[in-house]
Amino acid sequence: MYERALGAVAADGRWEWITSGAPFEFEDVSRYTARRIRDRLDRPLLIRYLGALGIPADDDNAYGSGILIQQGVDWHVRTQTLEEARADLGL
Repeated sequence: MYERALGAVAADGRWEWITSGAPFEFEDVSRYTARRIRDRLDRPLLIRYLGALGIPADDDNAYGSGILIQQGVDWHVRTQTLEEARADLGL
């Protein structure tokens, strides 16, 4: 379950701005009416929102060391070039 969602979705070659749920008190909802969708939620605003939610996204010390998880599978994995995949999809 979620409380709030913001998003920019590209459909049919056009971008659409989507919001769902009630805005949080810290949100700058005036930004959501900017003419260009890319100006509605940029990185500095996202970092500010994450900070308001207690997520230190720009603090490298908040993260531990990285790990890599690999999982073997028992079935055949198909590989294709980009051109082959496009041809299969009719693109």
